[in-house]
Amino acid sequence: MEEDDLLWVLGAFPQPVFLTDGETVQWRNAAASAVLDPGASLQPMLQGTAFGLWSRRGTLRLSLPFGGALCDFSVRVMQRGLLFLADAPHEPSAAAGAALKASAILRRPLQNVMTAARELFDRVEDLEEPAATAVSSELNRGLYQLLRLCGQLTTGGELLAGTCKPERHRVDLTALLDGIADDVAPLLERAGRRFVYRGLPAAVTADADAQLVERAVYNLLSNALAFTPAGGEICLSLERREQSLLIRVTDTGEGFPESVLGTLFDRYSLIPVGDPRWGTGYGLPMVREIARLHGGTLMAANVPTGGADVMFTLSLVRRPAAVRTAQQRFDYLSGYRHALVELSDSLSASLYDPATVS
Repeated sequence: MEEDDLLWVLGAFPQPVFLTDGETVQWRNAAASAVLDPGASLQPMLQGTAFGLWSRRGTLRLSLPFGGALCDFSVRVMQRGLLFLADAPHEPSAAAGAALKASAILRRPLQNVMTAARELFDRVEDLEEPAATAVSSELNRGLYQLLRLCGQLTTGGELLAGTCKPERHRVDLTALLDGIADDVAPLLERAGRRFVYRGLPAAVTADADAQLVERAVYNLLSNALAFTPAGGEICLSLERREQSLLIRVTDTGEGFPESVLGTLFDRYSLIPVGDPRWGTGYGLPMVREIARLHGGTLMAANVPTGGADVMFTLSLVRRPAAVRTAQQRFDYLSGYRHALVELSDSLSASLYDPATVS
């Protein structure tokens, strides 16, 4: 489709859409015309956002003040400038509610199976038969995968339904990420990928929900592992940018198909059919919501030399003290090692020998 034809189609969208030269508005549809005039400067709108961090490759998601409220926009590079497309009106409650219901239904039988499996594993260990150990390891990995699926459906459903309320505490983000890196490094090395971690020399603290931030980071690492073949490299890096912490995961894998790059973060985007590595499709929309809840944004692009480059930011601005009410959260990890659960879709079954991990 030619760019002029695309703009004609976008002109009929019910949500705001506008095209800029990077500094000023060049074109806008009817929904955006009530707020933006031709030639209007973008600087007031972009001030305080992560727009300046964007390399202008791939897709950027931003929450922008628009018409007296915050509105989520995706930003893509066009021939004549940058296209800002607001989220389409949607009603997430049905799909999100279905995910929450499914996760709730899965929990009890999963817990029953895991309890029975522990007894079975104890008996298999006494047999000392390599074949039985291999089968037990495969079964145990399947249980870890189901644990992760429950967590994805629960957290994803809450985030996409707008019912997830972050439990903010003063968190040392540097220590949190250091711990994740220490946990995943030996697993990624055993999976045949070179792991590089570039942390920060000093503590960086923020009012954050440590569990949600951890979920976001593990989702990006899991994606990188799934799409990076053996012999490739996965890098997790941190960078402080004024009042934001940038968390970045790059890899030397396949990168994103151009057909889905523009809708990666959408709540209900279509994912490639027949490729199990895409899972439920909740991962990147979850990361996007977690970043948004922490005053940040999410960016994704393909590395010119091959691979994916995904980063999200967290605001370091101190929030006013507030009374916090503890939430009743489903412990999807059930006390198991976080990295083994979160990376279970791509790690070897040999890492899940019940004698060493259960």
